[in-house]
Amino acid sequence: MPVYKYTGFNSEGKKVHGTIEGNSINFVISKLKEQGIFVESIKDVKSKDRFLILDYFNGFVSSGKKLLPDVFFQLAMLLKSGIPLSESLKITGNQVNNKKVKSILLALSAKVSEGIKLSVAMQEFNDYFSDVLINLVRTSEETGRLAETFENVARYEEEKRKSMDKIKVAMIYPMIVLSIGMGVVGFLLSYVVPKMKNIFSAVNRELPATTKFLIATGNFIKNYGVLTISILIILIILIRLYLKKNEKILKKIDKYLLRFNLFLNINLYKFSESMNFLLSEGVPLLAAVSLSTNSISNRELKDVLFFVTEDIKSGKSFSESLKQSGSFPEMFVAAIKTGEKSGNLANIFLRLSEFYFKKIEKTLNVFLSIIEPLFILILGLIVGFIVLSIMSPLFELNTFIR
Repeated sequence: MPVYKYTGFNSEGKKVHGTIEGNSINFVISKLKEQGIFVESIKDVKSKDRFLILDYFNGFVSSGKKLLPDVFFQLAMLLKSGIPLSESLKITGNQVNNKKVKSILLALSAKVSEGIKLSVAMQEFNDYFSDVLINLVRTSEETGRLAETFENVARYEEEKRKSMDKIKVAMIYPMIVLSIGMGVVGFLLSYVVPKMKNIFSAVNRELPATTKFLIATGNFIKNYGVLTISILIILIILIRLYLKKNEKILKKIDKYLLRFNLFLNINLYKFSESMNFLLSEGVPLLAAVSLSTNSISNRELKDVLFFVTEDIKSGKSFSESLKQSGSFPEMFVAAIKTGEKSGNLANIFLRLSEFYFKKIEKTLNVFLSIIEPLFILILGLIVGFIVLSIMSPLFELNTFIR
């Protein structure tokens, strides 16, 4: 169970600090509140070690987006305690260690104190705050539910981060295993095999074809390995830059990827999760669909959902438009149709997000159960080939000497 370090104030106004176990930040804050402790700052004491590799992979170390749940929980607690918004932003900003997040929060505090609405001020930092978040803040400002919205956003962001971390860790793990294995093979070929060549050359005997191939491969890696890797990296960068500028090819790739259930399910999960959150917050259907479209990465589905929003504007039902597009599973469309009839679309999307997340987990578990032993088998065969190619002439050499 995660351990959280907190600082805050007790019912007598004295500053207190300590550590506490809990399933999530939200649970811990509620638990401390029951004990009469007002939380000033809270963080997972293990989070730095646990998410270091993953945060680097996501680029979150520099952007600080992983801090969103903590930031919004603190803002919600401060607002509920009657502290003005500008002061709440300032207090939260001073508590954050990430320089970028600190500067953003303090800038927002200054703008709000000048009379500018928070939602308007947030638009200047749209690389950090999503359109969904900015629109929610705008709606909550009109309804006077800013503290409740911040708390719900924090819970949503935390759950989203946890679920996406599970998916990404599962996908990264096989690559780490493969990289380590290829590193070992590369070491054997570039350092061990060339040294054996000198022994074989001194005896002046004909070597087996497999040993000759191994020595040639080892020499190539030793002499041109760094150059080859550099060329591959440059090629990958050039291909990515080319694809970035060529939207048509990217759309074709995305369309092809939708044939695989895993990629389709990931996008449907993201869309359903976002729709559930927005509809639960009282965002109208049309706006929710439009904003949730930004939560998915597949360009083909984004285009389809754009036409779906146009259909809704013209009076067509959501489920009917999805069905006519032909891009969504029958079960997905049928569930939405049921939600439209019952008037409880938010709950339907909650169930859909849970359903697709379980499908993703199941697919990844099956994938890992197959790929792990397969990688081990392939690496074992490569290492076995290297060992046999070296040991076979050594045995022959030993017999010759005798």
